[in-house]
Amino acid sequence: MTMTQQEATPGPVMGYTEAPGQTTPTPINKVIERCGTKGLHEKGTTFFTDGTSGWTEQCAAHMK
Repeated sequence: MTMTQQEATPGPVMGYTEAPGQTTPTPINKVIERCGTKGLHEKGTTFFTDGTSGWTEQCAAHMK
């Protein structure tokens, strides 16, 4: 099951699009399209509606 934007927690998207370990999560101006697939993607992998990907707290919590 994937989390869609409609299921995302309201509030700012907290995360980053930089390489892991290069920055800390901050509010980012992105809209979550879906979270990665557990077992296929790293925990927290996020796909945004603008075609980019990154890591978000919302998807990390969803992929526990």
